Amino acid sequence: MKKYSAPLLFFGIAITLLVLLQMSSPRPIDWTENYYAQDKRPYGAKVLVDMLPSLFPKQKVNIPQTSLYKRRKQLKQGNYIFVNKNFFLRRSDLHLLLDLVYKGSNAFIAASSLSRELEDTLDIESKYVWAASDVKINFTDPKMRSSRSFDYTHINYLYGILREDSATSIPPVQLGTVEISDIDIRNKNAGKSKAATNFVAIPWGKGYFFIHTMPQAFSNYNMIHPENVAYIAKAFSYLPEQEVFWEDFYTEDTYASTYVSRTEDGEAGEESYETPTEEDRWDDSKMTPIRKNEEQGESQSMFRFLLSEPPLKWAFYLTLLSLVLFVFFEAKRRQRIVPIIKPLANTTLEFTETIGRLYFQHQDHKNIAEKKITYFLEYIRTRYYLSTHQIDDEFYVSLARKSGYDKEEIILLFRYIQYIQKQGIITEEQLLDLNRRIQNFIK
Repeated sequence: MKKYSAPLLFFGIAITLLVLLQMSSPRPIDWTENYYAQDKRPYGAKVLVDMLPSLFPKQKVNIPQTSLYKRRKQLKQGNYIFVNKNFFLRRSDLHLLLDLVYKGSNAFIAASSLSRELEDTLDIESKYVWAASDVKINFTDPKMRSSRSFDYTHINYLYGILREDSATSIPPVQLGTVEISDIDIRNKNAGKSKAATNFVAIPWGKGYFFIHTMPQAFSNYNMIHPENVAYIAKAFSYLPEQEVFWEDFYTEDTYASTYVSRTEDGEAGEESYETPTEEDRWDDSKMTPIRKNEEQGESQSMFRFLLSEPPLKWAFYLTLLSLVLFVFFEAKRRQRIVPIIKPLANTTLEFTETIGRLYFQHQDHKNIAEKKITYFLEYIRTRYYLSTHQIDDEFYVSLARKSGYDKEEIILLFRYIQYIQKQGIITEEQLLDLNRRIQNFIK
């Protein structure tokens, strides 16, 4: 076993080095978008949420952890802020929000895409726009507009707002645009720089809906730049002096397609969650948020996880120690050389050839032909699952279809077989001809 000591020792050292490398390597960046208030990842919103008191110095800032419907009796006039990758509310929540804004509240929604019901209600449409990684955004209002556009990176997709032509609704007020290079809107204007609307104000009763289609601008990653903080401050300056509600319950990390059971009087009953169908996934009337662990999306390597759990860590260390002890002690054992046993030779083929030569030397060609025909018919039965009891036209058709052999050639072969069977004595040439025909079919 000495020859195994070096490989085992090398294996143990390699495992140890791999563990140390994994422990010292930096954690990969998690770019998951959730905008959760306490999330420190690039696309979390902790930086912005911590800055809310300074952005709204005269207003009280609230971070409720329940849905609008569940706190419907405590709802009051204020500024309701939603920052999310996709904005989909349960129908009851959406109707409450519409009613709040209609009575004088304001809703600030920063989301890449909106629910169909909200778009239809506000007579707008958010359209997908593919974009390069870097984009520039700015305000259209001369008082807000900066001489230098605000730059944002790691923006791999965008949505723009299109105005719906409707005689019954007030058109939205354009507040900001986004300029994208290498843009492709449904294969139009490819390779050109184009500005799309990304920030609008929509009057609704006594209040406004402020719709922003680039939630990435409100993330931790983009808030580390002072000029981008200035952009957020200007965007929020459109909100009047009212109590602020950061709707953390509807963040992407907590939002999942679920069903909510209800009692007969319409009150929300106990929530029962199940995975919806693909069709239901886009029905916002069936969507409700649930809270996930904020650390759920945090990437962890295999060894880092092992070492983070004390039982697994000790088990891992004991395994390494056992491997080292095996290399230095168990590998020293001597073992008797196992003798090589040659396998028994297969003499079946030699025996068959001997019997064949014996028959051939006795000039019993008819007997050999009968055995050849019997073997051939057995081959057809086992290979093509056809009965050879009755050889007729139906048999020829079935055999030709299953074997791929020409029907006429099959007929000639079996006529020759029948001819041989009727002969009392056959010559050596006839036997060889029969063998050739059968072998041609089998091949």
